[in-house]
Amino acid sequence: MADSQPTSQPQPEEMHWIALRMDVQEVRQDIRELRSEASDFRKEMAQQFSEVRGEASNDRKNAAQQLSEVRAEVRDFRKDMAQQLGEVRQDIRHSLMAMLGFTGVLAAIIVAFIQYRLAG
Repeated sequence: MADSQPTSQPQPEEMHWIALRMDVQEVRQDIRELRSEASDFRKEMAQQFSEVRGEASNDRKNAAQQLSEVRAEVRDFRKDMAQQLGEVRQDIRHSLMAMLGFTGVLAAIIVAFIQYRLAG
C-alpha cells in the first residue's frame, strides 16, 4: 500500500512543479508589463525628442532671422558712416580752402600795408 495517501492531495513534487509553473507565469506577466512600460517609455521619449528637435529647429530659424536682421542693420550703419565720413571730408576740404583763401587775402593786405608804409 504505497498509495495509501488520498489522490486528491498533490504530492510534494507536484506541489513544487505547480509552484514553479506559477512562478514562471508571474515572471512572464512581469516581462509583458515591463515590455509594455518600455514601449510606452520609448514612445514618450520619442515624442519629447521630437518636440525638442522642433524647438531647436525653431530656435535655429529665429537665430538665423535675427542674425540676418543684425547684418542688415550693420550694413546700413556702415553705409551711413561712410556717407557721413564723406560729408566730413568734404567739410574739411571746404574749411581748408576757406582758410587758404583767407590766408591769401590776409597776406595781400599785409603786403599792401607794408608797401604803403614804405612808400610813405
